[in-house]
Amino acid sequence: MKHVICSIIIAATVLMTNATGRQTVRKAWLKYRRAMQEVEAVQNAADRLENPLDVVRVKAKAASLLWTESAERSRAVFVDLWDKVESQTDKDFDKEEARTIILRYLFPRDRALADQLLKKTAKEDEADSDFARVMGTDPQTKRLAFTAYRLAETDVRLAAAVLEKSLARNTSPMFAPILTRIREKDPSLANTVAERSLGNFLRQPRTVALVGLNNMIAYLFPYFPSAEVSPEVKESDERLRFQFVSIGYQVLGESLAESEESLVKDQGLQQNTLSFRTLCQATLAATLAALSPRYAPQLTEALDATAKRLSAGLPNQLLDAIQVQVAAVKGAIGKNGGDGSEAEIISSMARGDFEAAQEAIDKLKDEKKRLSWGELLLKARVKTHLGRGELFEALSIARKMRDGTQKMLLLAEIAKVAHEKREPDLLTTILYEVKRTSADALPKGIYAVALLTIAAETAHFAPTEAMLMLQDGVATINSLADVGAKEQKGSRSKPILNDPSSFADSAELMRAFSALGEKDLERTLSIANRLENKAVQMVARLATVERAVEKGLPKSSSKDRSQ
Repeated sequence: MKHVICSIIIAATVLMTNATGRQTVRKAWLKYRRAMQEVEAVQNAADRLENPLDVVRVKAKAASLLWTESAERSRAVFVDLWDKVESQTDKDFDKEEARTIILRYLFPRDRALADQLLKKTAKEDEADSDFARVMGTDPQTKRLAFTAYRLAETDVRLAAAVLEKSLARNTSPMFAPILTRIREKDPSLANTVAERSLGNFLRQPRTVALVGLNNMIAYLFPYFPSAEVSPEVKESDERLRFQFVSIGYQVLGESLAESEESLVKDQGLQQNTLSFRTLCQATLAATLAALSPRYAPQLTEALDATAKRLSAGLPNQLLDAIQVQVAAVKGAIGKNGGDGSEAEIISSMARGDFEAAQEAIDKLKDEKKRLSWGELLLKARVKTHLGRGELFEALSIARKMRDGTQKMLLLAEIAKVAHEKREPDLLTTILYEVKRTSADALPKGIYAVALLTIAAETAHFAPTEAMLMLQDGVATINSLADVGAKEQKGSRSKPILNDPSSFADSAELMRAFSALGEKDLERTLSIANRLENKAVQMVARLATVERAVEKGLPKSSSKDRSQ
């Protein structure tokens, strides 16, 4: 009898487990189909948007999500979208931004197709000015650099690959910010890209290489102390600096040997490009002179003389900029970069000596400058504590910020790290801090960004509070239409911060709706539908279903789905 009862219990347990499994699969299947239904609805409605650029934003994101269902159809949408952008004749339409948006969504799906579409613009790109080609601001480089910058939020390896592709001819001014973003997640990968870039400079025209070396300085010698890294990365950092000095010295010497007449005749450089070349030579020489005692002492005397000669005759404003750059470089390698001046503040912050920085700030006679530098110092301290994983210390200092905008942005950064380190108590404290910060004292656009960021980071630990934060963020975005209208005659910067349409391309908005959509799809969709700006609403709806779509159909038989 006992054996019979045991057999019945086991059989019942198996049946219940199978039924529960089928029910779970059924729910996942329904969620996926609901998500795809939303993608299709948005894709079909996007053509009715008034702004052609918004059409591109929405349809490119929708095309990316269609990939899970049909790669062939997704490719067709991307190609059709690209062709429509190329055929645009409206002078007010930003064709470059449209291309960049498409590439940002296409590269993670099909790099070969992205490269193929890029080749279609090759002839148009070649017609750009010599100044843009030297500066790294030509359309092709800008496209790839902006794409890499956004990709670094989610896929640093792909971002690194796209960035390296952009370095084929020149170096974008965004080189250091992109590498710094990559370094936050993978320092070794960032240094590998930097090392390859240094080698690449030796194969480029010397004026182009000069600009590239100047753009690299901010990565190798940051104004704020870098986050703690492994001994291997520290060794890699030091090796890169040695290479920078060696290659920089070679490029500088060869550049100085080129006459302006030959550059005009052989490379077609114009006067504005030649003037910028002179500034780059002076900045690089001063930087190498500051580094040579440590990395190439045999070159110190020659570099000091060269730096002095190249700086002679430059306007005071440019000399001040060079002095600040040199101060940061000296600070980054642990040296004092000035005496009783703003350069001393910079060098002290760069080497992490915040007491010395505060003493130098206190010596400033101008009260506005003291307050401004004081806020910058607080920001440097927050960043340093974050890099060390000292989150409560970072929060304590962030609370002291007078500038409400910077305070909210720093709170958002702390929330991101708290999420990564799984610190729910700290996230709750940050939520409270945000709530007690008056939105009236801030640009509402910044306040909305902070609300969205913190909603995304707290979705896992406190979904109820995060959902309320998301609702507040939506209400704030909806209020921006009135704010923007009132500020049309004011400062140009304010309408940008307070323009509701800018959220159609907001990484913070997408992360928030994506994180909470995974928790509660229908409720998050209902909040997305409250957004009054149609383009922003559509992007939010796509972000909400993104994770359900990416998971794809659950593994089950058609029989399971029909039950």
